[in-house]
Amino acid sequence: MNRGLWRKAIHEARWLLITCVGLMFMFHWTYVWITSRFEKPAIAGLLEGMSPELRNLFGMEPALIVTVAGRIGLGYIDPIVLLISAAWATSRGSDVISGEINRGSMEILLAQPIRRIDVLATQATVAIAGAVLLGGAAFLGTAAGLATVTLHETINRNLFLQPAFNLFAVTLFMAGVSTLVSSWDQYRWRVVGILVGFYVAGMLLQVIGRSVPDVDWVLYLTFLASYEPQAMVAAIVSDPVHGWADSFAMSLRFNGILLGLGLAAYALAAAIFCHRDLPAPL
Repeated sequence: MNRGLWRKAIHEARWLLITCVGLMFMFHWTYVWITSRFEKPAIAGLLEGMSPELRNLFGMEPALIVTVAGRIGLGYIDPIVLLISAAWATSRGSDVISGEINRGSMEILLAQPIRRIDVLATQATVAIAGAVLLGGAAFLGTAAGLATVTLHETINRNLFLQPAFNLFAVTLFMAGVSTLVSSWDQYRWRVVGILVGFYVAGMLLQVIGRSVPDVDWVLYLTFLASYEPQAMVAAIVSDPVHGWADSFAMSLRFNGILLGLGLAAYALAAAIFCHRDLPAPL
């Protein structure tokens, strides 16, 4: 594969990647410290004052939320975490095709002795590598927090391996969908707009499905139904003996869905890009 494509992809992504990885690491480290500042009775009192609908939004039983491990696990579903992942996935996915066309550089790029599939493959590899680093940064941030912050309980850092992998999987899925939308459009701003609407709709469906039991079927309409890192932690906290197997089973199911759909989106994007007629630069 052309070395120039690799240099170009890495050069364009490096500063965003450094920023996102740094923010992810610091957020999870700080989240452990914030968790240490709250006593168990205070958290229990706060939960008692909430309606059942609000408690359902956590995706975890109240008895598990009051535990230190349960509260740290909730950090993986914090909107900031999803925002960082979405920023990386959307930025890289939307730039693969529509970004190049929008800038007028795609025609010059394809005039070189390279294949279209190579253009997409290099960008996709960098995006997936970034997803791996974001998941790793989340886990290392949590591990650093557990190693440096005094907590009321001793927590095994391996509890958060499955949540970190779930974060990687959902980031890859979002990058795949972003690339798919980019493959048929020529305006990057429109691709970003479509993706923002997609993410917001997914979050709204998740909130509705969790808070209104009568319509919980809407959870099947959002990709976030397969992003349940806090549930993987809860399984182990609730049953330290058999919970590890349950957590692993959830990881296989949820991550299998996200990775399968994400890779399918990349494959479809490649098929569209390799066969579409590209518009002339504006």
